[in-house]
Amino acid sequence: MDVGRIEYSTQLIKNWFAKRFNAAVIENELKWYAIEPDQGQVNYTIADNMLEFIRANQIIARGRNIFWEDPKYTPQWVRDLTGPELQ
Repeated sequence: MDVGRIEYSTQLIKNWFAKRFNAAVIENELKWYAIEPDQGQVNYTIADNMLEFIRANQIIARGRNIFWEDPKYTPQWVRDLTGPELQ
């Protein structure tokens, strides 16, 4: 099950989830565009909160790819890089 923004869920929902699931997929919160939307400003807060909840409830976490070749999933600042900046 995609745990998507579970850190915003109420305790009741978190308890419901933890009781019923033993595995979770972090869909987008660990993708490049989510953790570094602006160059050099990396923020793992949402992903860290999700992983903390998953680990605390002994739920297996499954990751996904962090990079898609489709430009719409690549941060704009990366698409704007040219020449030597890409090295």
